[in-house]
Amino acid sequence: MAPSIVIDPGHGGYDSGAQFEGRKEKDDVLRLALAVGELLKERGYTVYYTRTTDTYDSPLEKARIANETNGDYFISFHRNSSPRPNTYQGVESLVYEENEVVNAIANGINRQLEQVGIENLGIEERPGLVVLRRTKREENTISFDDLTVDMGSRKVYRGGEKINLTPKEYALLEVLITHRNLALSREKLISMVWTYDYEGDTRTVDVHIQQLRQKLGLKDRIKTIYKVGYRLEL
Repeated sequence: MAPSIVIDPGHGGYDSGAQFEGRKEKDDVLRLALAVGELLKERGYTVYYTRTTDTYDSPLEKARIANETNGDYFISFHRNSSPRPNTYQGVESLVYEENEVVNAIANGINRQLEQVGIENLGIEERPGLVVLRRTKREENTISFDDLTVDMGSRKVYRGGEKINLTPKEYALLEVLITHRNLALSREKLISMVWTYDYEGDTRTVDVHIQQLRQKLGLKDRIKTIYKVGYRLEL
């Protein structure tokens, strides 16, 4: 049986997305999403859409719609722009986390577009994006020591007591868990938690790591990797 695919045309309604000389991202990605959906249906895939008309749903609502379909894959279409002409070009696939299946899909999309003359900018992990973070994944809860992290509800418990984390503290913890036992540089953590356009310095990572160690008793779990960054050892 072919997998089911949830297609999300970005933006919509009052949220036009990027605009250039009268063209609106919301319209371009809707036409593209519907056309891709029809091609997938012709090949036997079950296709769901987060929208098929010019309507707006928040990223959380899009994730809810996707979760209710129980689709196997979630793909969101966007077209970025910049105030400066000719700043952005090419195709880039943003994923929650890289793995064999995800990379195969993302690389396949990028390579096909590359064959028609679009520059291939590769794959980048962006777990901070709401529509990626809040769509269902196989592993929703993880427990170790006296901690339980429910990634579906974004709640953390220590010894049965709920621990209040700031949004960035939680996002950092989730990235460390998802990439457990791997060394992550401060720059990588910045791009994954604070997003690529963060203009501060990497010391904010150190501050948030210390807060996680203190609040969750992770001093012996979150290791400092000299001249690199941090690793959560589980």
